[in-house]
Amino acid sequence: MKLTVKIIPIKSVRPLAIMNQSDAEELGVFEGDRVRLIAGRRYLTATVQIALGFIERGNIGICLKSAEDLGIEEGSEVDVVPIPSQHLLSTSERSSTVISSQGTRYTR
Repeated sequence: MKLTVKIIPIKSVRPLAIMNQSDAEELGVFEGDRVRLIAGRRYLTATVQIALGFIERGNIGICLKSAEDLGIEEGSEVDVVPIPSQHLLSTSERSSTVISSQGTRYTR
């Protein structure tokens, strides 16, 4: 899935992929899953964070450090590829935490 990069002014110990809930569902990923972000010959592995009302459909939020590592800037496109989990669970066994535009966390 190709998504447009939005650089988010946060610092994170590990790379995060902040996704719109609809895009995450279409890609088949949940909160905490890992995805590969690919930009040309560069790539990195990021942990999925779901955001409600913060990231528009078709976009993906990443921190400045991740953008620099990928050699991209705001508005660039990246390929987002899910990384299969070693411990696959059925959808009914998983919960998903989402973040509202006000920063409130919800678990469904």
